[in-house]
Amino acid sequence: MFTNVVSYSQKMINSNLVSKLRPLSMEIVKMIQNQSIITAIKGLRGVGKSSLLIYFLYHQKDSIYINAEYLLKQGLSLYEVLDYAYSQGYRVFGIDEIHVLKNWPLDVKLFYDQTRAKIVLTGSSAISLHITSSELSRRVVSVDLKPFSFREFIYFKTGVLLEKRTLKEILENKKEIAREIAPFVSIYNEFLEYYALPAAFFESKDVYPGIIEKIVYHDLISLKSIDFSYVDAAFKTLRFLVSSKPGEISYNSLASSLGKSVKFSISLINLLANAGILNIINAHGRGHKPIRSGVKISLPLSFRSALARYFNTEVEKGALREDFFIHHVGNAFYVKEMGRRSPDYWVDGYVFEIGGPSKGKSQLERSERGFLVKESLSTMSNDVPIYLFGLLY
Repeated sequence: MFTNVVSYSQKMINSNLVSKLRPLSMEIVKMIQNQSIITAIKGLRGVGKSSLLIYFLYHQKDSIYINAEYLLKQGLSLYEVLDYAYSQGYRVFGIDEIHVLKNWPLDVKLFYDQTRAKIVLTGSSAISLHITSSELSRRVVSVDLKPFSFREFIYFKTGVLLEKRTLKEILENKKEIAREIAPFVSIYNEFLEYYALPAAFFESKDVYPGIIEKIVYHDLISLKSIDFSYVDAAFKTLRFLVSSKPGEISYNSLASSLGKSVKFSISLINLLANAGILNIINAHGRGHKPIRSGVKISLPLSFRSALARYFNTEVEKGALREDFFIHHVGNAFYVKEMGRRSPDYWVDGYVFEIGGPSKGKSQLERSERGFLVKESLSTMSNDVPIYLFGLLY
């Protein structure tokens, strides 16, 4: 039994070992090396979690790669495999796709408590819920492996690795940084629409339908016991979001579109967010109460275009721009003030309005630290080229 596990492990390493990792993946590898507790790497399918894990294990002594899907198909116990591997001298354990196994938090906790071995897990975005709701939570640090940044895409597309920048650097040195990124603006649109997902770039841009269906049919079920009507509502919700203009999504409008209650709509949005297929952006009150009748939502970069192709519908260009911005800055809140037109986003004390090349500045008139993010290389006044935010990681 264990011989087959080791044999399969070696085959996976031999066939999936990459010579060059993403810059973000390399940062995570260095973090894992210095980590004394369990590391859980979560993220969408196709972002490179397995490649990162295999690369890390290949460069470790006494390490073993364990594929959870293989254990499931063979009817093997995770704890028994780990325990036997430890008795054979293995000390570094990488468990891939762990979310497919039931009761895995208990198996991992028991093994870790007995051995204090180095353990690295990978799984879907949903594994965070399983960790936080179990006794494993105090023993695990979770890391999110996001899709490509524009900087990473430029690196793999052209071989040029631009310097990673902070938000402060981008806003204070925008003219200089705009000159650095200008030669690569021509590949911005293909990145935006197709290649933010590493699997789409390295394999095929046709990977999206399979990933979307696996998220809905498999990942959602791992989070909640659902029936076909729930799955159908999930697809309808994604279609509703893809065809929506940038702005706040009304739960009432979504509920009406689905023929369901507002409570159901809120529950479904949260479920899809936990599965990683959408991002909920909370309101920033700025002295006012946040608006709770609706929510602002972004989609993982390139997934909006992929879903539009999947549903054979049109996508709003403005929504793609906002997906790009949110994808890179991460910790954004949307600005909503009653009775006023306001900027789009608040990030670390700055406010940002997102727009095309001809976007005006009217929403920024009351903002001392306001910037207009445009699809252009203009750095005049408070203009900031959108491409610069692609250098944040």
